[in-house]
Amino acid sequence: VIGKDIASALNQKQSISANSNGVLTVSFDSSVAPTNELNTATNTDLQFLAWGSKNSPTTTFSIDCSSAAGFVTKEWKVQNTGGVGAVTLQFDITNIVSPSNLDLVLDTDGNFSTTGDQTVYPSGVLSANTLTYTGITLTDGTFFSIRRKPATIKYISYSGGSWTGGSGASGQPTLADKVSVVTINDDVTTTEDFDCGCLEVKPGATLIVPKDSYVSVNAGLILNGDIHLQGNSELIQTIGSNLFGTGKLFKIVDEATISPYQYNYLSSPVNTAGVFTLAGNLMFNTNPLDLTINTAPSFTRENDGFGTTISSRWTHIFKTGFTEFEEINETKAIEKGLGFTMKGTGLANKYNFIGRPNNGEIAVQLFNAASKGYVMIGNPYPSSINIDTFNRNMVIDRITDGSVYVWQDYVSTAHSPTAVDLQGGYATRAGGISTPTTTHSLSSVTWGLPLTDHIKPGQGFIVSGQSGGIIKFTNELRTGVPYNPTRKFYKTKKPNTERPVIRIGFEYKNENDYYFHRQIATVLEDGSTLGNDFGKDAYMYDYHNNDAYWIVQDEEGVPEDDRYVITSVPKQSEDLQLPIGVVVDDKRDVTLRLDRTEGLIGDVLLLDNVEGKITNIKTEDYKVTLDAGEYTDRFSLIFKGEEAFPDKEKEQVKTLIYATPSELSVVLEKGNIDKVQLYNIAGSKVLDYTVKDNTSSVVLSTANLTSQIYIVKVVTDTNVITKKIALVK
Repeated sequence: VIGKDIASALNQKQSISANSNGVLTVSFDSSVAPTNELNTATNTDLQFLAWGSKNSPTTTFSIDCSSAAGFVTKEWKVQNTGGVGAVTLQFDITNIVSPSNLDLVLDTDGNFSTTGDQTVYPSGVLSANTLTYTGITLTDGTFFSIRRKPATIKYISYSGGSWTGGSGASGQPTLADKVSVVTINDDVTTTEDFDCGCLEVKPGATLIVPKDSYVSVNAGLILNGDIHLQGNSELIQTIGSNLFGTGKLFKIVDEATISPYQYNYLSSPVNTAGVFTLAGNLMFNTNPLDLTINTAPSFTRENDGFGTTISSRWTHIFKTGFTEFEEINETKAIEKGLGFTMKGTGLANKYNFIGRPNNGEIAVQLFNAASKGYVMIGNPYPSSINIDTFNRNMVIDRITDGSVYVWQDYVSTAHSPTAVDLQGGYATRAGGISTPTTTHSLSSVTWGLPLTDHIKPGQGFIVSGQSGGIIKFTNELRTGVPYNPTRKFYKTKKPNTERPVIRIGFEYKNENDYYFHRQIATVLEDGSTLGNDFGKDAYMYDYHNNDAYWIVQDEEGVPEDDRYVITSVPKQSEDLQLPIGVVVDDKRDVTLRLDRTEGLIGDVLLLDNVEGKITNIKTEDYKVTLDAGEYTDRFSLIFKGEEAFPDKEKEQVKTLIYATPSELSVVLEKGNIDKVQLYNIAGSKVLDYTVKDNTSSVVLSTANLTSQIYIVKVVTDTNVITKKIALVK
């Protein structure tokens, strides 16, 4: 409502719906201001304009595919009190493809089918995501909406063995037909990708999309027949796309593990009445060219699945927010958006998910608790999603911490894996950075590939919920994800010098001659800290008795107890130190190496604080024998920052000053230390040590010192270095 009532001090000069998905703003002025207070219109006392829509508030605002005339999914009716004159109408057209060919239509009777009582305004002003019409007079009882310009709508159909109306060969639709209405009257197999506004599959008809292909729908899908997605093909419904009808989607997921000892983490792209069941929505396809030829799975409570028999001993969901997976049977109703586990059956089965395609907003209620916890969800759509966009959305409201964990199982050979059998782990992604799963291999320097920013259809994954709330999937995650049949969901990434990445490998050889390899990664960027940067850092979900991890500080600068696999830290500099924790369960020979860097300038140096050694792990691995225990103050990365390389001919000397609760260490890359002095913040000298022998490293006790800030002064044979340190006990 807009209007003025002097008696009640009301002066509403512009307004938008109170609903979260409001798309229409009406203003007395010739434009819409950022706020009502900034609107400069002068309106008359006791004049009011009210408007409302009868459409469901949950319906996505886009082109209405049930309207042959190309109207949008909302229409409004006006109540004009006191003779309000011309106003401005501004529509949010974010969800509408090609909005430049829209008309505003006023209709007196509200049926929008006869043109004699209509007034058409074809010249709205398009700016960014808004379409604005000015000087519009809305009399009492008038209906209005927007529609496609009739001349711009292309009608494409398949019937009787032939296409008509499309831009492609023989009249079929293509990617150039984004504002078209495509109607499928008979069975047809696409021969090229296409993008359309509206797609209708009539009862009894089947649209077959072969592997390496996709169909994209940007306004609405009316599915009363069937759609078959063979192989890796996808059905993409973008941010403005609605779904109608009672037809079914058949979607193949054929990248699942075969072994009856290996887990798949899956998620259904279809539903029946809002849920999914193994017995009701999953089949084994036996003919990749005909998705109607299937075998229904049987189920057993025995440990091993076989052939087309699934062992329900290993089917689980994980939604409590605690630590236990919940075992489920084949009739358990799984909500849309949840993931589930299932082991292979010993055959290379093609899982055929059959049901109503998932589309639009899908909400997953997190555990009802005030504490953190994990939950297994999954890509709920029959197309890929952008997991970085998902993470950013979840971080905004602190629904999750912005990390995802994807299980990969390589060659496990038993249901209760030993150190030899265990071959799986969690690949992790946070802040646009990924790490691969841990690996066990008969050869050294073998590790998996990190995740990309896409999650494939049917893939389940784990997230860290923060305090209850609702996880939301939307078509935004599918929009702008171009289909690529050769897309890799695990691969390396091109270097980004704005966000250099360092990947450190930890490796040891176990008693069975298998090499265990863990990779941890850190990204160096402006705005990051040495503490937990929410949305950028990832906890280590699957840490082991022999492992390595990043150590992150709490708000007071004290190391946290949690282990991290991905961190985001400040840009590299001479003072930057990144502590690495290492744990071993027995005396072991371990290796710390540089797996890879991306976009990094300069060396990466590993400090062993006990041995007093600095190793350039860009050129050599660091090998050390460790006794059983956890080492939290022994290893760290140090750097020569970019500023240390202005002249490559000039040699730079690196000095490390490192404080633990009990010791102060000073290490030179080369040269000798003559004297070390320590001053408190008041300027009093509290330690003065003169070095008698030539040495490049000194370790001094700080047992008698208190926790505070100190100034360290180091006199070497070439210069004098001072540095401020924090001693925390």
